[in-house]
Amino acid sequence: MTDLGPAEIAEAKAEARRLRRQRQTTKNLVGSLFATLAIVVFLVLVVARPSDSFRDTIDYQAVAEELSATASSPLATPKLDETWSANRADIRDDQSGEVWTLGLISSAGDFVKITQYLGGVDDVSALVPDGGVDSTEPFPARPIFLSNGKFVTAPR
Repeated sequence: MTDLGPAEIAEAKAEARRLRRQRQTTKNLVGSLFATLAIVVFLVLVVARPSDSFRDTIDYQAVAEELSATASSPLATPKLDETWSANRADIRDDQSGEVWTLGLISSAGDFVKITQYLGGVDDVSALVPDGGVDSTEPFPARPIFLSNGKFVTAPR
């Protein structure tokens, strides 16, 4: 195009615009919409979605009974009604010693995590981050820690 004069350049641009408008048809628009819809349907059908099977229940009382032989303190095993089930029950080593963790889910979708420090923690408030518990949290109660059979409320 460098050898072309202004008139030839204007004519080439006009021809390019005409060809572009000629390709912009309703048929092409409908075809593009159909192709997009087909891709969306394909993705919805093929992409894996989680099922309700992620809520496997655990017999936390049996786990607690099995682990209580090696635990340094009695494990907290609250009695629950049929609307609650456990999805986690284990003892892990933490920076503060052994920790019994119990995760509970209700049929309404509510959840509770019980953390029991089994020993080696003299001051449970030392486990709370330096900033403390934020008082703007959306729940009214402060976290409660269980250490050596004693309930301790976290400081604010």
